[in-house]
Amino acid sequence: MSGALRSTSAGGQRELTSTAELEEWVASGTVVLFKHSPACWISTMAGREVKQLSTNFPHITIGVVDVLRSRALSDDIAERYGIRHESPQAIVFRDGEPVWHASHLRVKAEALEEQVRAGAGAG
Repeated sequence: MSGALRSTSAGGQRELTSTAELEEWVASGTVVLFKHSPACWISTMAGREVKQLSTNFPHITIGVVDVLRSRALSDDIAERYGIRHESPQAIVFRDGEPVWHASHLRVKAEALEEQVRAGAGAG
């Protein structure tokens, strides 16, 4: 994994700030991307759900994109993967391809965990 990925908190979260980081990271197996705005209360609520996933599945790396600081990357994700930009938004990738996504109050730990479990059986 690139040394450019920076840990943002406990539980395997990494801040992604460039397309190169994103490409390397999504190709690494089953991963979860969390796009958020630190100025949004709904993002805070969704972030708690993502943190719960991180607690229950510490081996899963969660990529974090701050849409205020990294808007170009957020826009690139929408264009590259054909998933309309929303914030907060969680996207599960399996071997470089998005397989599930949810936004706003639909970002729930239980749904993310289900997708992670499905990825453990794939491959």
